[in-house]
Amino acid sequence: MKQLYKKLKKAFPFVGERGITEDDVFSFCADHGIEIVFSPHITDASYVTYDGESFIFVNHKLNGWRLLHRLCHEIGHYLFHVPTQSSFAVEMYGLEHYRKRNECEAEAVAAWLMLPMHEMENTLQSGIYKNDKEIGGLISTRINVFKYESKTKA
Repeated sequence: MKQLYKKLKKAFPFVGERGITEDDVFSFCADHGIEIVFSPHITDASYVTYDGESFIFVNHKLNGWRLLHRLCHEIGHYLFHVPTQSSFAVEMYGLEHYRKRNECEAEAVAAWLMLPMHEMENTLQSGIYKNDKEIGGLISTRINVFKYESKTKA
């Protein structure tokens, strides 16, 4: 987890200081040659490499917090899980239960990018997590990865 944070901080120097924005995500993807494809034919989101090209496929109905969450999660796969040793021409990431460790790492990336600790108080006070299991899970992940961030700052 410590190495994840260091690499994430290199890719996104503002991690821990402010939350990521959609503009940050789109700029990062453009700078790294990742095409974001909005489609009605995908349930949620998935990171895919095909013939050396990178894509994030996203359900066209996602917006706001959920869109940002899914994009950050898929960027986690891009940063930490590619390339693999696979000989397949197409690789897909972000599929449910694809690899438990990879999914946990990608979710940690989303938590670090979206929820700096100093903003957690506002997020918790808003009570949004009470009716949204997804954001509740992200908050839980963020609290769990806080110790790694603290060790790297020391």
